[in-house]
Amino acid sequence: MNLRQILAYRARAVDLGIGKKLMTGGLPVIIVDDDPAVCEVTSELVRSFYTWGKVFVFTDPDEALRFCQSRRTGVAIFILDVFISASN
Repeated sequence: MNLRQILAYRARAVDLGIGKKLMTGGLPVIIVDDDPAVCEVTSELVRSFYTWGKVFVFTDPDEALRFCQSRRTGVAIFILDVFISASN
């Protein structure tokens, strides 16, 4: 089973209520990149398979940090541009 099949199975599990406690209110994915075009393409790709949580996109790393610090729950995945010019 490849990664896409596993993620599709997990998404179906949410729809059927299997493992509901584990997946209820899925954790978000945070995408941070100073290039809006990269953010758009990356978010479309992630949204195509990550169906049990929201995807948030930020072009400002400080805004992304404030968002994460203000949350009561965790974050599932970060996708970062490690060479953002203003905030290395």
